[in-house]
Amino acid sequence: ELYAFGTPSPPLNCPPTWVRFRDLCVQHVLESRTTEAALDRCSQLHQGAQVLSIMDETTNTFVDNLVGELLPLLGAVDWDTEGIWMWPNGQQMQWSNWAKYEPNDAGGKKRRPPHVKPVDWPKLAGPGHVGEDCSMMQRAGNWNDAHCGRTATFLCSYVVESWESDE
Repeated sequence: ELYAFGTPSPPLNCPPTWVRFRDLCVQHVLESRTTEAALDRCSQLHQGAQVLSIMDETTNTFVDNLVGELLPLLGAVDWDTEGIWMWPNGQQMQWSNWAKYEPNDAGGKKRRPPHVKPVDWPKLAGPGHVGEDCSMMQRAGNWNDAHCGRTATFLCSYVVESWESDE
């Protein structure tokens, strides 16, 4: 249904199990997945959904409150270029909340070749050669870089469309 100019837009509700935050619907997915698997899973849960990108302190506080004691994956990765953290929405990390001494790329000695999937890299690189190219939340909303083979819960989000149309 199209809405005429000047009439209120329809309510912007999220489906059950999703919560509204700003212009997003967000779901804390209580499945333990790697970052790569979480990226795939979000797109299965809702068209256009991706792992939530934390662009500012308000979003970080929202996530910290939503997840409670659980420590979810964050979705930011530096697996293409060490030290250049990218969010699932394609934006480079500008604001961050790294814990003290993080990110530290613990164990990082080799870089993953672009043709190798992050989930396969630990097997190919061998023990002691895989750094921390993925991210997850620690206590008090602080962040830690983590091995990409690590699994945890994660948050998916998608933008709420403000107008529904028959197009």
